[in-house]
Amino acid sequence: MEILQLFSYLILVPFVSFLCYCCLLMILVGSRKNKISRYYAIYVISMIVWSFGSFIMRTNFYPGALFWNRILVTGLIGMSVLFYHFTLVLTETTNQRKKLLFGYFSGGLLLIANYAGLIMKEAYAVNSVIYYRLGPMASIMAVWSLGYLILAFTNIIDKVKSKQIPYRRVKYILLGLILVIIGGLLNLVPSLGKYPFDFVLNTVNALFIAYSIYRYRFLEIKLIVKKGIAYSLYTLLLSGIYILAIITVQQIISQLIGYTNMTITLGMAVILAMIFQPIKNLLQAGIDRIFYKERLTHQEVLRDFSRIINNVLDLEELSDSLLEAVNRGLNPNKSYLLIKRREEEYCLYNPSAEEKWSKEISYGDNHPIIEWFKQNKSTLTINEIESSPYFTSLWRMEKKQLHRLGTELIIPIRLRHTIVGLLIITEKKRGEAYSQEEMDLLITLTNNAAVGIENAKLYEDAKYQAITDGLTKLYNHRHFHEILGKFIEDNSCKVFSVAMIDVDLFKLYNDLYGHSAGDRALAKIADVLRQATRKEDIIARYGGEEFAIIFPNIDGAQSLKAIETLRKAVESSFYSSSDVNEFLTISVGVANYPQDGETAEEMIDCADSAMYVAKHSGRNQSVLYSKKDEKSIGSYGGQEIQEMEDSIKSAYFSAIHALAATIDAKDHYTFGHSENVSDYAVLLAEAAGFSEERIDIVRNAGLLHDIGKIGIPENILTKAEALDEEEFEIMKRHVDISITIIKHVPGIVKVIPAIMSHHERYDGKGYPRGIKGDNIPIEGRCLCIVDSFDAMTTDRPYRRALSMKEALKEIRRGSGTQFDPELTEIFLQLFEEGKIFSEDGKIQVA
Repeated sequence: MEILQLFSYLILVPFVSFLCYCCLLMILVGSRKNKISRYYAIYVISMIVWSFGSFIMRTNFYPGALFWNRILVTGLIGMSVLFYHFTLVLTETTNQRKKLLFGYFSGGLLLIANYAGLIMKEAYAVNSVIYYRLGPMASIMAVWSLGYLILAFTNIIDKVKSKQIPYRRVKYILLGLILVIIGGLLNLVPSLGKYPFDFVLNTVNALFIAYSIYRYRFLEIKLIVKKGIAYSLYTLLLSGIYILAIITVQQIISQLIGYTNMTITLGMAVILAMIFQPIKNLLQAGIDRIFYKERLTHQEVLRDFSRIINNVLDLEELSDSLLEAVNRGLNPNKSYLLIKRREEEYCLYNPSAEEKWSKEISYGDNHPIIEWFKQNKSTLTINEIESSPYFTSLWRMEKKQLHRLGTELIIPIRLRHTIVGLLIITEKKRGEAYSQEEMDLLITLTNNAAVGIENAKLYEDAKYQAITDGLTKLYNHRHFHEILGKFIEDNSCKVFSVAMIDVDLFKLYNDLYGHSAGDRALAKIADVLRQATRKEDIIARYGGEEFAIIFPNIDGAQSLKAIETLRKAVESSFYSSSDVNEFLTISVGVANYPQDGETAEEMIDCADSAMYVAKHSGRNQSVLYSKKDEKSIGSYGGQEIQEMEDSIKSAYFSAIHALAATIDAKDHYTFGHSENVSDYAVLLAEAAGFSEERIDIVRNAGLLHDIGKIGIPENILTKAEALDEEEFEIMKRHVDISITIIKHVPGIVKVIPAIMSHHERYDGKGYPRGIKGDNIPIEGRCLCIVDSFDAMTTDRPYRRALSMKEALKEIRRGSGTQFDPELTEIFLQLFEEGKIFSEDGKIQVA
């Protein structure tokens, strides 16, 4: 009985190994073809040759054990170098080509030695036990085989140490390698080598590799093939157990009754088949559950997500549902969303965070990752980002960010040809790679999500536009009233303040620089207000050049301090600018709830009243509302207000003469010239029918139009010859310097358009802006004529003065080119009427 049992097991072990390797080959045939599958298939074929040779050898099948032993050795030689080659492909190692070529060359020599009888001299089988005598090359082959197995082992270990391959993905392959090496060492001992320890250990190694490939998705295997292989494996296993059971029971009966026959054997087979049938059914049901559980889960996830996207327009809820579906279906450690925002930028979007949008990772529309997916790529792995030349332009910091997130895979959220977002997922919680079925699920989820996300974004945009001012991106007038009403209705803040803000002299700014510049100035003020307020403060563009702010949880002196901070921030932003065009300030009034008002209308009226006080107190002021100021404004609607305004004007007029005196201190000629220009300009303005306000502007502008010459070097101002090109460019800067000085004196900023344009020409060839015709402010056109006339009739360091007649001739010649033709005719008429005349060679005003 012992001999029979030994006979059965010694044949069964290599036979089961042979069947296992055949099954592995079937798996590889059913997998997606790639380098890993090809080289592993070749390795498995060598193992099939080895196990088949051992199985047949132990049966003493023709032409004998020695022949089949040489077939076995052929598989064994191939196995070592082929397994080494497989590990090189698996680990993407490319720097061991010489070792590999030497392995194939020396392996070929060993094959020749094998068939020449130099490895195995003699082999025969007795009761399935192999007895053999080794040849002189056997030890060399053993050392060679073990050497290449050790090389494979160290190659994998090096990749693990350098963190190019996670240990958990190759731990079973490493363990299997150790078993193969142990099996090889046992073959060197003839007393142990006659038993198939090496087959058992190599079969375990093959199963370990197959498990690693399946679990960590080194290969992609179709579901129907995987299921077929599983059925084959359990059928083979049951058949083997069934046959062993029949043999064992038969031997037991033979011992008990002394004999067996066909009837008894068939009876035992039927009884055992009945016993094994329930086991077979249970195994089949288990296999169905294993292989269809994932598919059923995926179908469930898709059904639930489809129901959500058909009924949800909220981006937050939709994004949260997509991430939840990904987590349910794939079980990653973490998943992230990048969604395209209005600014053509892809930013991290976290629906569960307080701050939904994050720029921890943000990609522009031309970023390499976005461009990759525009080429209709469906996936991108972190390994491709690290190794592909396409991503060499990525900053190291960007790669570090992806590693910090634990990125394993990036999937585009694509709507037709547009990338609306990216889905970033980390590795699975159990460390497994993602299967093709899971990749298909991801792509289906993202395709479904694309339409929902785009619709949600359109809905979000519509909501955003309904409550937002298009220019400044602040809340609009309507939404401000809604929020203020809600504050009061819900009583969410026991105290709060409302500020009304008006941009000083904004109409003048618009007239001077145009509406585009005015829009840019409003957008800049909006940015300054955002930066100078708290996160919880609510800012709105109330209308035109007015803004409004709600300050929750502050009142009294705190509110005054808050608006003063805003005023200073705007003033600093514009006055510290090197751009001469920027001279805007704000006037701010603030009212407090509930002491100043208990309704939204009352709060706005009170804040507006305080702002009115700020405007009429000289602008660029912050005023806290008080009923006393309101009464004063109401009762002083007449003489007192006029006196206050006259006092302010007087102060400003004093400032004008003080500035003019600074010119005189540097150049007496300049002051005399400025006085003349002012007088001529007033006469021309009156004759042209200017309003009183415009007459005041040209009077003051005439006095100040050359104040910027303070910043011009004296050697240029007093040069006796004509200026060269470089000197003239320096002289032209006096216009900008004039504006820089004047913009810091709020009461006289109205003269800026006239001063800035008094060197512009009617034909557009002047400076500094090169504007022409009626685009030049009329005050500037007026100054241009009188400034030129006085310059021509006054001695200069480099020439004598022209006579009045000669100067008027030049003025007439410049009509329509340098000068406004209508104003030129009016100016010439002043001389004809005797309002400007020459006496004793001096020009005088009547």
